[in-house]
Amino acid sequence: MTEKYIIAMCGIPGSGKSETSKRLGQKLKINALNPDTFRKKYIYPYVKNRVINGKWQSFHKDNIIDKQWYSCAEKEILNGNSVIMDATFHIYEKRKKLYRLKDKLGCGLLFIHCVCGERTAISRMKKLERLGKKTFRNNINGLVMAYSSTYEEVSKDSEKPSTLEYNTETEKLKKYNIRDSKFIDQIVKILSE
Repeated sequence: MTEKYIIAMCGIPGSGKSETSKRLGQKLKINALNPDTFRKKYIYPYVKNRVINGKWQSFHKDNIIDKQWYSCAEKEILNGNSVIMDATFHIYEKRKKLYRLKDKLGCGLLFIHCVCGERTAISRMKKLERLGKKTFRNNINGLVMAYSSTYEEVSKDSEKPSTLEYNTETEKLKKYNIRDSKFIDQIVKILSE
């Protein structure tokens, strides 16, 4: 039987999570799910301007999007597929749902922590905005610095998850708590190409 995994892409905005997710998804022939895609599909068409009086407005529908995103991932695993979940997962509180989902489904969980320098992250985000591929609701420099200063290392979670730290600038890998797995070996090989 083939191993089923939730691959949780994590890291600060601009660290290369989405590009790495796409690359892995294509090579492994599995879906890469990103909550921004769900927001664009289910919320943005109905809300023209979420900025009121200069402040970003959060809607209760964001929680619905989160539930749909996790539900989609669960369906992938139940259908016999692995799945990539692409988000910052920058604090332990945000990762708890992944641990619960892993336990519920009896599948593997691998974190891929994408890292790069803050300048690189800022430059990548500004390029995406300039190309019209993404719009950021906050000051990009402030956003990157805020995530960087609050990021809680995955490798220090009490669950001791299997974690690959992937430097998207140098393409170097570090391994933490990696268990024997042909699937993880395949991911390491792809990231090392």
